[in-house]
Amino acid sequence: MSLDHRIKLLIKSQNISQSELARKLDVTRGSVNLWLSGKQVPGHKQLMKIFELFPDVSADWLLLGRGEMSIENKLSGSDNSFYKKQLIDQADKMGLYEKLLNEKDARIKLLENIVSLTSKSPAKNVK
Repeated sequence: MSLDHRIKLLIKSQNISQSELARKLDVTRGSVNLWLSGKQVPGHKQLMKIFELFPDVSADWLLLGRGEMSIENKLSGSDNSFYKKQLIDQADKMGLYEKLLNEKDARIKLLENIVSLTSKSPAKNVK
């Protein structure tokens, strides 16, 4: 299940509208629509606000799709916040790694094109 689908389930479970979520997170309704369509993902600040607004929502479930939506309050609130922050940081790093890999692939393709072009052009005599 994708992040956009989990956010939709969260909205439904909390019985709030997209507009209400946008207002509570201090973002535009358009931003929420982009999240729900999978075209963008909430930033670090918005994720932290989601966890503040809905403390029973599992960060593991929302960010990674693992486990159940609701968490049991086995840990103290400060422990929950710590683990949620760790998961958010981990998700941010995963997004950064994906971006770096995509950039690496683009650079390799560019270098391959340069090598291909230079091997096709005749060498000039230098005296």
